[in-house]
Amino acid sequence: MWRFKKSDLSGQIVIENENFPIDFAKGMDWDFVVAMDVFEHLEDPEPVIKAIHKHTEWLFCNPDQIKYNWLAPQHISKFDLTPYFKHVDLYLWRRK
Repeated sequence: MWRFKKSDLSGQIVIENENFPIDFAKGMDWDFVVAMDVFEHLEDPEPVIKAIHKHTEWLFCNPDQIKYNWLAPQHISKFDLTPYFKHVDLYLWRRK
């Protein structure tokens, strides 16, 4: 949420329920997934990216802006969206 507020987009984007449960087993689909500063914190992000790919056409994510250095020791894995999503613009990705 803080990125939307920082970019003054909070009035243009409505998040109905920030605590919505993600249950891939039920086959739920989403119009748009926001995963800013998420995947680099997962030990193995590819299964999650692959699952998200199956359930949404649009992904808002920042893989090219992630820093991997001593200032960011919490970033434990590098990830690649390109097998599943095509880069559209800045943080916007579309399912292949």
